[in-house]
Amino acid sequence: MVTKSSLPYWTTVTAMILLKFIATVHSEIKTYEGYELYRLQLTTKAQVEALWKLQSDGEVDLWKEGGTKSKTDVFVAPDKKEKFVAFLTQNSLSGNAVENVDLKPWRDELSTRRNNKTPRGMSWNDYYNLDEIYKWLDTLPKKFPDLAKVESMGKSYEGREIKFITITLGSSSKPGILINSLFHSREWITGAVVTYFINELTTKHTEYEKLLRNYRFYIVPVVNPDGYVFSWTDDRMWRKNRNPNEGDECKGVDLERNFDIDWGGAGAGVSKCSDSYLGPSPCSEKECQALVKFMLDHKDITDYYSFHSYGQIWMTPWSYTRKKAFNDEETFAVMKKAVKTLNSIHGTDYKFGSSTDVYSPIAGTVEDWAMETAKVNYSYCIELRDKGTHGFALPPEYILPSAEEMWPAIVSSVQKLTSSSREEDSFNSKNSRTNGREVRLLCLGSASTLILMSTVLAKF
Repeated sequence: MVTKSSLPYWTTVTAMILLKFIATVHSEIKTYEGYELYRLQLTTKAQVEALWKLQSDGEVDLWKEGGTKSKTDVFVAPDKKEKFVAFLTQNSLSGNAVENVDLKPWRDELSTRRNNKTPRGMSWNDYYNLDEIYKWLDTLPKKFPDLAKVESMGKSYEGREIKFITITLGSSSKPGILINSLFHSREWITGAVVTYFINELTTKHTEYEKLLRNYRFYIVPVVNPDGYVFSWTDDRMWRKNRNPNEGDECKGVDLERNFDIDWGGAGAGVSKCSDSYLGPSPCSEKECQALVKFMLDHKDITDYYSFHSYGQIWMTPWSYTRKKAFNDEETFAVMKKAVKTLNSIHGTDYKFGSSTDVYSPIAGTVEDWAMETAKVNYSYCIELRDKGTHGFALPPEYILPSAEEMWPAIVSSVQKLTSSSREEDSFNSKNSRTNGREVRLLCLGSASTLILMSTVLAKF
């Protein structure tokens, strides 16, 4: 319950703190003067739904969505604070503006890059803008012509290429592994971690020869290039793409709410000013269309990994319903093994489970669409470090440990449930339809063993 006497004790991330940390940033950069970050523990479904309604209407920005099982971080603009405090009172919530959020990296990240014009080589102790990432990516086929190929899957709203790299050894038919990052442009750590994967597969290809002969990796480091550029030049906390939303002053669509699966359902913003705005129609955005076409054209894709931040969570479908996925037990076992591998590197604790076990239902996500429509067998959404101390402004010194622990986990997941004594799996998936039901055959093979599993799933 919020009372007049309790309000002074709500330590705030105020204009004074923000100005102290951001005063040196170029004047074009949004300073977030007077904004406040609150950390709430929701305990009822009604509270969750009420907060989602605020987000949908563009009244608040949910930085970390915790449902009723973990804390939720809520970013509140100065002109929205009165309504938010009323929301807390009406929903019997007590909340504190976060005391220990270190906002200094906002200034440091942006002002340093604005002022530093010296060309940099690629490393994993710093963040890189779109031009730097693409220039580095384009060098790899020249260095590794029999291993890597860089192409574009389409263009963004503002006409930027959405580049991807294919990495494999040999031209034989094999399962495809699709990995992407920077759906949400403020989640810089995701692009840094995924480019680390690319570097591992190319520069250490002899070490990963067996993996590369058994699998074909498609990696998209920047799904949302327009938003990512804008997060460097104007607004470090920008989330959406840059569609101008004709007829409205608020720009951008949340690409992770734009896919054609339960589009317009739970968790999707209806206001164009919402950071979760779903868009005018299913897959209305060019970035969504490019990824959809790519996945439908590449029938070899069996595994899909979409990286986000923050929260340290590994999730499986479904996001829009509490029903179980067709291969839920197998998907969960693979995920559990991968998280155990991750934890063994630096001891980092990741939660794992279906999206609806972790959050409330969310509609229109790419992970659900990939499994339901593109028919990938394994689809995961992974929220990287941290749990909220730094949030989206994760300092560069966390890049390498984040990548070092995640890469072995991905390798573990790709190789499925094989033991150390077995060869890497050959993995094939076949889909057929009979009597209105979908029959999926999942084949896991090795030199000595063939496991045939079949699951019959009534169409939803």
